[in-house]
Amino acid sequence: MAAHAIFASSILTGAFVHLCYFRSNEHHLYPFRYVQFHGLLFVIAVALLPLLAGIPVGQSLKAISQAMLCYLGGLYASLTLYRCILHPVNAFPGPIGAKLSALWLSWQLRSRPAFRMLHDLHCKYGPIVRIGPSDLSIVDPQAVRLIYGQQSSCTKNEFYDMSYPAQSLLSFREKSLHDRRRRVWSTGFSDKALRGYERRIQVYRQKLFDQFMVREGELVNVIKWFSFYAYDVMGDLAFARSFDMLDDNQNHWAIQVLLDGIGPLEYMIPVWLLRLCLGIAVLSKDWWRFGQFCNDRLMHRMKVDQHKLLASSERNTPAIPDISASLLASVDCDNPSLNDIGTLGADTRLILTAGRFGSLINEIALLMTQWLTGSFYSDTSAIALTMVVYQLAQHPEEVLKLRKELAPFTADENGEYSHEQISRLARLNGFINETLRLYPPIPAPAAYVDPESFIPERWFEKPELIKEKSAFAPFTIGSYACIGKSLALMNLRTTTARMVMTFDIQFPAGVDGSLFVDNFREHFSLSIEEMPIVLTRYRPE
Repeated sequence: MAAHAIFASSILTGAFVHLCYFRSNEHHLYPFRYVQFHGLLFVIAVALLPLLAGIPVGQSLKAISQAMLCYLGGLYASLTLYRCILHPVNAFPGPIGAKLSALWLSWQLRSRPAFRMLHDLHCKYGPIVRIGPSDLSIVDPQAVRLIYGQQSSCTKNEFYDMSYPAQSLLSFREKSLHDRRRRVWSTGFSDKALRGYERRIQVYRQKLFDQFMVREGELVNVIKWFSFYAYDVMGDLAFARSFDMLDDNQNHWAIQVLLDGIGPLEYMIPVWLLRLCLGIAVLSKDWWRFGQFCNDRLMHRMKVDQHKLLASSERNTPAIPDISASLLASVDCDNPSLNDIGTLGADTRLILTAGRFGSLINEIALLMTQWLTGSFYSDTSAIALTMVVYQLAQHPEEVLKLRKELAPFTADENGEYSHEQISRLARLNGFINETLRLYPPIPAPAAYVDPESFIPERWFEKPELIKEKSAFAPFTIGSYACIGKSLALMNLRTTTARMVMTFDIQFPAGVDGSLFVDNFREHFSLSIEEMPIVLTRYRPE
């Protein structure tokens, strides 16, 4: 009877702990601490029971193990009942497994990417689907302003705490803290700053086109070269020093570590589990290695001794300011605090990973939404440019129209167009918007007429083809709108214009490119391994 009483009390204790402690607050921040606490509690109980009750150690180990299992059983039984009966999102439809655990979605994603999985769920359950215990996927276009608008009370979800306490502009979830940090960043995206970045970017775009030129008439995997280009640009803008990937024709080791490390994100693993893995040295060594690399380059950029945290009398200031210049302006480099170093390190990692996560294009996954149909979430600068090229190859008639629109403007001797000249061209912007609208490829019938067709005119000649304009939010809207929107669009416009006026763009014989698009993967950002294109020099008659 005594044993039964102990087990029953353990079950009740587990349920009590869930209801009174774990049911509220954001415990995803401390998974490793909870594992340590319960492990320590287990060890202490096993050690004390023989002393207090005079029973053998083996029997003590068995009894405490059984009591611990009963405790955990009670805790998870209470958690399961709460999620199935009392949780606030119970009113929304979805699979039974999604109610029980966030790991249900991770398991479903083992065989197909998230955007396809979510598309199927919405076809079955409607515009709002419960995809996790506390997560909804929403494809109602009217939800964009409700969730992202300036007056919205929604905040970012817990995913952005993955690297907490290190926080960048992207990861601040509290609006006041985000707004304060955004003001620091804003000086780095003024019109004057963007003109400077344009000159810096042109250096790497010339290298990109030089690589394309020497491969004229051959199969070119454009996604590889656009990736090299994106990271070289982001390295330069973060540290005034590129990764030399375009020159070396291979990934820099730090970027390869980054690319390898984002693989688990493909499965939308819960943030508590990701943070738990970060606390295990053997599983997180590459994460910390990449972070240390970014910090080392930041220190070089600041001319700061990393160990003494004392500033050099001479900053490593580039002739044309980079993004880091605006961030460093807010820091006392003669005596930087550890908090300054941590925030700057997180922000410079953001600049680099933004080359992966949208070229500063977007900040995704606000509370209660992971996908808003019609929006270009989860893309990268390399993917964006690749899909522009894909559409150019798919629609040669659009190439002719773009060339006609660009004809009145004069490029420099390298073929570069001034962004100021072409930034308001209707067809160029319409072409880019239509590309951003379609990828990831989740059609939005409620927001667009003929949503699966590529129709650039819907953005400048045929507005009637857009039923809900607010549904198009590739840079999000509201307080968390992407601060790098102007930079991203400048890069897309000028690179697209030069591609159109420099090359004829075709798929290899017998290939239309759809096979490669069908093989999209997704790990926070879209990923595609290959997009072979044949580039031949365009020579106007």
